[in-house]
Amino acid sequence: MRRNPTIAGRIRWAFLAAATTLAGALFVVTSGAQAVVVNDSGHIAGVSLVPTARGAESSYLTPAGVSIVTSGGLCSDPAAATEPDILTAGSWPLNAPAQPLCWHSGPVMHASEAFTLEWEGQAPNTYWSTTKGYVQNFLGDVAAASGQLVNPYSDTTQYWDGGSASSRAAYNSLFGGGCDDNGTAKCRFGSTNGSGPGNPLPSSSTPSCPITGNNIFGGNDAGGPTTTPNNNCVTDAEIQTEVKDLIANDGLISRTQPGHTPYVTVLTPPGVVVCLDAAGHLCSVNAQLVPPPPVLASATTGGTVGAGTYQVVETYQTTTGQNLPSAPSSVTTTGGTSTITIPSPPAQTGVSGWYAYITAPNGVTYYQQGGEQAIGTDLTLSAPPDTSGSAPPGNASFCSYHSQLVDPQSGQPVSYVVQPWSAFSICDEPDIPPVPPYSSPAVVEKSAGQRLLSPLSQSSMAAMVNPQLTSGWFGNNGLEIDDQNGCQPEGHGLDSFTFGTSGQAPYFLQRESNNATVVDSDPWTYNGCLPADVLQPAFAAPSAINLGDTLDLDGSATASSLAIPNANYSWNFGDGATGNGPSVEHTYGAAGNYTVTLTVTDRGANQATLSELVSVLGSTGLPAPPSNPPSTVPSNVGSNGALQVRMQLMPQGLRQVLRSGISVQVSSNGVANGIAYVSISRATARRLHIKGHGRQVVIGRGTLSQVKPGTAVLHLYLSRATTKKLRHLKHVTLTVRLALVGAGGDHLAVDAAGRY
Repeated sequence: MRRNPTIAGRIRWAFLAAATTLAGALFVVTSGAQAVVVNDSGHIAGVSLVPTARGAESSYLTPAGVSIVTSGGLCSDPAAATEPDILTAGSWPLNAPAQPLCWHSGPVMHASEAFTLEWEGQAPNTYWSTTKGYVQNFLGDVAAASGQLVNPYSDTTQYWDGGSASSRAAYNSLFGGGCDDNGTAKCRFGSTNGSGPGNPLPSSSTPSCPITGNNIFGGNDAGGPTTTPNNNCVTDAEIQTEVKDLIANDGLISRTQPGHTPYVTVLTPPGVVVCLDAAGHLCSVNAQLVPPPPVLASATTGGTVGAGTYQVVETYQTTTGQNLPSAPSSVTTTGGTSTITIPSPPAQTGVSGWYAYITAPNGVTYYQQGGEQAIGTDLTLSAPPDTSGSAPPGNASFCSYHSQLVDPQSGQPVSYVVQPWSAFSICDEPDIPPVPPYSSPAVVEKSAGQRLLSPLSQSSMAAMVNPQLTSGWFGNNGLEIDDQNGCQPEGHGLDSFTFGTSGQAPYFLQRESNNATVVDSDPWTYNGCLPADVLQPAFAAPSAINLGDTLDLDGSATASSLAIPNANYSWNFGDGATGNGPSVEHTYGAAGNYTVTLTVTDRGANQATLSELVSVLGSTGLPAPPSNPPSTVPSNVGSNGALQVRMQLMPQGLRQVLRSGISVQVSSNGVANGIAYVSISRATARRLHIKGHGRQVVIGRGTLSQVKPGTAVLHLYLSRATTKKLRHLKHVTLTVRLALVGAGGDHLAVDAAGRY
């Protein structure tokens, strides 16, 4: 092969046009619950509505007599003072790509301690023991994973309530334990028998609020669905009384660890409906009879249904109208000749028929198919789904909610999260494994726990950043943490998280709103929806450069799901010199081996580092031991200080590089001529059977003429023989060196490396 394949004559300059790179959209298969601050007859709560209410909250709540708490004015961010390059005006831009959360001057939980309270009665209103243990172990695992970027709770750290880092809602959680109140003994932590009489649930014969349904889907035991009669209903006022009694009886305030804010998770059992007010304007999803998730089937022939993944839900038709939909099920078809069979849900008392709703392939919106179906009759779709049908009902129903009360004794506000029995409903995450037929009670109970965690986590995180409901972090439109920009489950394993020490993971949790997406279009922001924080520093350094060369380093490719202020890119060049910013330049004053370290800190105070070794070669072609470097070394300056050049490799994939050349952005303050070199490491050259000496092997070079002042993009093309060899690699690090001579005779060399 040719030793030095030429790129002369194929190097071209082009003026750099302003451009915006947008993150590619991810396919979404179903929507998550929608949390919004509401006022229901004086009961203020952050309510996680059923997913089918997403985008139409007012149309579901207003007819029920429930109003959304909204706010006007600026949408401010107290962290803006430390992020002037991100939020120059101290507030989110009015043309933000997503509706941001706004700070309304109230507090956040800087650290939290969760307690659980299971308020149950006698059978059938008893809480399943395995479910209870599963939920409590989850909260323990959330605490054990504090400070780690492993689940959506780490998203809360970007929300502040003041002007310093100590004011952030740090992911610093504890689990204080759980207790039961079954009506016969007061709930006491650390006591199996409690102390004194407990608080029984309101009488099932005269419930405190109307029961709008007569049963719920309770599992898949003995080969088929089971139901539990809804025979009780409690209001938010009654839950507040129960929580206040817990605080007084158990000394909750004094039990909370110093520096932590307590919040109580209230769990209600099957058969108990929860409503915000006594009139039943807004109640839990289990207030209605819902079908079990359908077990779908498909065939590859006999129809014209196209390839893709489809989501399906079913509803029951009763004398009072169409009820809420089931949990979603998915089916994947291949080719364009498929059919999909949607089975009839089981018969239930008071049910006269059923409806089927399906999305378009890889879609997000459900459409009714075929009208009302008879119970016992399956529906087979042989043609593509009808996308003109109506959407499934949402009704004024919720999956969970959070609110706050004031302890009468200490006067301290205490937040509480209410998690009703929403398992096996539309509130379920779509990735949760189905319950196998003929499962044991323990399997069904664990499956119920898996389904309760997503709405529970949503309301818990909302309570952490908006504990006082009208003064913390929520959008001016009333929406809370998990709702901005349509933060929806992605399906197919993308919403499962493994963390903690209990061994119960993976957990299936709703992804959360990421305010950083308002100012950062990087794909690592997940288009505004955050499953877990990502912070992975990235830069490529040449393995070797010549003494006197200017080293260009670019850390802007760092994967960060939360925005990183420019000042939070910190560089240590290994010779005593440091730098700040996404891209930096440095010239070493002596030959030697140097470790370059990049440290990045994101909006949430998460920090990570990456180090690379750089060899600076002396006149012998070897790195001599480094001498004491000067305290400051001029960067990118020629012999008389006149010529300055800056080089940055543009983001590309390897295939694009081989097809379209290496794109290099070059900024110069003067006219220059010179030579461009492209090289790879000696180890990579050996793998490709390319001969060469030294630590870097040149695989391409070409002349540059009339480099002009300003900024332009240079395209470096390699020979066909070289690109053919490089195609055998999955990834490669390429080093580009520009050796330039200015009009005044200045000599300057600039090096940069990129991982492709």
